[in-house]
Amino acid sequence: MAIQLKIQIRGIKKPPVWRRIEIPGNFSFHDLHNTIQAAFGWWNEHLYQFQRQPFDGGWTVKEPDEENDPWGEEPEDSRETNVLDFIQHMGLEKFVYVYDFGDSWVHDITVENVDQDDELDYPICLAGKGACPPEDCGGPWGYEELKKEMDKDEINEFDQEEVNEELESITASSGHNSHIVDVDDEEDDKPLQPAGGAPDAIQLMDILKHISKAELIDLAEDLGIEVDERANVKEVRKQYAEGLMADPVKMLSQLPMEDLLILDRLRKHPTEGLVVDCYRDYYDMLMVVYHLAEEWYDDDDDYYIQVPEDFWQVAEPHLKGVMDDLSVHRRVTVEGIIIGMTNLYGQVNEAMVAKELVRLHQAQTEEDVLKELAVMKENSLFMKMNIHYTEPMPATTLFLSPYGWEVPQELADVIAKHESVAKDYKLFSEFELILAANSPVPLVANPMREPFMEYLTRDLSLNEWQAMEICHDLWYFEMHKEDEGFEDDPGEYFREEVLYDYDASDAVFQKGMRMLDDYLNNLPHWQLKGHTPTEAMVMLNKEQQGSRMLTRSRSSQHPGGSPVSPMDFLGDIGVTMPIIAEKKPGRNDPCPCGSGKKYKNCCGRGN
Repeated sequence: MAIQLKIQIRGIKKPPVWRRIEIPGNFSFHDLHNTIQAAFGWWNEHLYQFQRQPFDGGWTVKEPDEENDPWGEEPEDSRETNVLDFIQHMGLEKFVYVYDFGDSWVHDITVENVDQDDELDYPICLAGKGACPPEDCGGPWGYEELKKEMDKDEINEFDQEEVNEELESITASSGHNSHIVDVDDEEDDKPLQPAGGAPDAIQLMDILKHISKAELIDLAEDLGIEVDERANVKEVRKQYAEGLMADPVKMLSQLPMEDLLILDRLRKHPTEGLVVDCYRDYYDMLMVVYHLAEEWYDDDDDYYIQVPEDFWQVAEPHLKGVMDDLSVHRRVTVEGIIIGMTNLYGQVNEAMVAKELVRLHQAQTEEDVLKELAVMKENSLFMKMNIHYTEPMPATTLFLSPYGWEVPQELADVIAKHESVAKDYKLFSEFELILAANSPVPLVANPMREPFMEYLTRDLSLNEWQAMEICHDLWYFEMHKEDEGFEDDPGEYFREEVLYDYDASDAVFQKGMRMLDDYLNNLPHWQLKGHTPTEAMVMLNKEQQGSRMLTRSRSSQHPGGSPVSPMDFLGDIGVTMPIIAEKKPGRNDPCPCGSGKKYKNCCGRGN
């Protein structure tokens, strides 16, 4: 038995880099990992995992480590999980292989054929194109920059004969000793067992009985459900429930991909009580917002979603058809680009979205996109939840980051205030936009991200997910630290909750504070239209070198209208820049980082 797969590295074009391979039917996922490494020419120096979507928090297959993975489901052991059994059991036609969580090389894998009669002793490469990128070159975006200096033959190099010579040495390491061998195994049909016990099944009205009439009227307007505003609250709840179940295809077709994937997981693994274990995102699942499901935590604080039994009965038969619908695919694609843009810029208007879709070859003209967005806004709950209309009229439609400001207009005002520095929005590659849109942790473009991740994993001995969460938290705190009432400072968070909590040695502590500055200064800032503080400094210096002294506007001038320096400007908007002391402070002097602590208890700890 043999499995034919096409594997292509996401985000690389001109030429694309892909391999078509066949692997024996007794291969484990670790054998497949070794096959991919050999077929592409990777050096096998980093961690890897297999998932339905990159970092989607769902099922994961990887090599086990000493610590339990806190994200999503307990991962399957790649050395003990048979590829054929697993893809048949999960009904997989496509999945991904992620290699090197710093550079995040995502390999899209398509199951093209399963041949029952073909017997292979080792994998073979049937076809391919493009040379493998160099290790540690900064991911697809870094490779695209590197290609500018590479020879064309070097970029296109692919030797099928040489690849097959490498593959001859790879044989099955685990055979069929998988714990997912028989797809009819009773263990796989057992319901989930949350700590404290599984809940009883619920009906839609069980969720709605606590929802106010005013909220249901607002939500019904979003969904196009007609309710009688003059009716009493019980009648409005009944009308809302009937509206949800009257057209399940329309309802499902408006949900974002994250919600659909969770429902699809429940479709393939039905449970008592219709409960699905779920990663906890930083923003609400929209099916919970619109009361199509109820969220709850078990006794171990694991997060679950429970779908009402009556809604599931009418919706489940249509779920696969909705997920295969090309119009839904298109909507999800556009939503993904918008999410990536808003996470990089804070907010974007329709004109920016139109320009980006044309630039990324997702549309022919900006006019076409604007017409498409007008339709999508009526059929996308994501867009309805993340749109802000500026005032006064005529209103501008802004799409907001799910992690955005409490008062959206404030961000628009801040960006307008700093127009003199960030005249234009920084342009990001399609792959950078995709990474910025990923859940549960958006991977925001930052050239210092990989060395910072390496410091967290090597020097502080954190696992990849812990390091990614710290990077996300620092980004979130940096974007919001100037918000009114926002108290989380990125520097204090990193000192107190990372370096102190993980008992960093003196040398590791000092190195971490230096690397923190590098990381934050190369982080795209919403206030700077996606530019980094370092880029803003360069832009300001160029302005001054051109004999055009930058002065503050009347509303933000220093007394006497004195010119502003780059450091003044960046400090004014709360952007971290490296701390340079004229002389080394004394042990009992205030720390120059501004923490309010003595130097010996802060950046000078151990000196």
